[in-house]
Amino acid sequence: MVIKNYYDGLTTEERTDFIYNVCKLCDMSIPTFYKKLRTGTFKKSEEKLVADNLICA
Repeated sequence: MVIKNYYDGLTTEERTDFIYNVCKLCDMSIPTFYKKLRTGTFKKSEEKLVADNLICA
């Protein structure tokens, strides 16, 4: 999973910014982000959106 692997490599400060940006980009709440991260249930469209706009940017 692209998002989980990227998230695991971030510092605490970077994680805060990343979570905020993912939630804003995918229009989801922070609790939803954590649930999807924990269970690995991000949709392919969400993963692509994050990868294209936040990870590879």
